[in-house]
Amino acid sequence: MRKLLLLGLIALLLPVVPAHAEEEGENNIHYVALEPSFVTNYGGPGRLKYLKVDVTLVTETPEQQAALEHEMPEARNILVMLFSQQSDAEVTTPDGQDDLRAKALKALQDRFKELVNDPVVQDVLFTNLIYQK
Repeated sequence: MRKLLLLGLIALLLPVVPAHAEEEGENNIHYVALEPSFVTNYGGPGRLKYLKVDVTLVTETPEQQAALEHEMPEARNILVMLFSQQSDAEVTTPDGQDDLRAKALKALQDRFKELVNDPVVQDVLFTNLIYQK
């Protein structure tokens, strides 16, 4: 009876071990926070408007993370130029902010394909976005 109970307990625990090991292997996401924050004017001529954005970039491999860190000045330049070209609607509305995030991702991926033949950045996250009109 004791052996049967022990075998039953082992059988219950076996499916848990491979699932846990599989989850560890799939966690290949690397977050790279860009510091300091981006602070820029936006909106074109007229009254000055300010935008402050905290950005975190997502990569999938250590090699992509290393390429991103090596080309960090280029990545920051792309984002500063993009942020400074935005209109009020693109900065102040949720849809506009989502479009801005998508534009940032595309601009970064296009440039990294030119530089290292790999899009490198898998996602762009705005961890903080503040604007002053």
